[in-house]
Amino acid sequence: MTEPPTRPSTPPPAPVSDAALAYENRLLLILFLAFGFVFLDRQALSFLAPFIDDDFDLSNTELGLLSGALAFTWALSGMVIRRVSDRLGRRKQLLIGAVVLFSVFSAAGGLMTGFFGLLAARALMGVAEGAVLLLSQSLMVEASQEHRRGLNMGLLQGSAASLLGGIAAPLVVVWVAEQFG
Repeated sequence: MTEPPTRPSTPPPAPVSDAALAYENRLLLILFLAFGFVFLDRQALSFLAPFIDDDFDLSNTELGLLSGALAFTWALSGMVIRRVSDRLGRRKQLLIGAVVLFSVFSAAGGLMTGFFGLLAARALMGVAEGAVLLLSQSLMVEASQEHRRGLNMGLLQGSAASLLGGIAAPLVVVWVAEQFG
């Protein structure tokens, strides 16, 4: 009888300094919250549609265009920012700029009084938001210990979007709309 082949053992993870581990965990928390709030805001329109319908008198087609414009510009932005990020290597600065612009365009959307203004604000929001996830992923991969990359990426993308965008968004956004109009 022949013995089954043995799998090569993977070497144990290299020791990491306490400072590096603390930085990795802080970065994960910050990026989790940043992407989670981006996704919360992206989802908010669909939950707020009944509330803004009185002000905007939007058709279902217009509501779809508002979501579609954000998704389209998000995708285009991701393709462009990926190249810019790789060329410049300034991911943190680009991410900070994207989060600031996303916040400005999100606030601008709240100030709009007509469909086309809201469409422009949502499209610009998508441009800024498109950069957040890919820059966050790049930063997280660079800061993660090899054996934690999968966990960190899952928490960053899947959990942030699901917990804040999918679970918290309908609860928080609808509650705020009911309380404050």
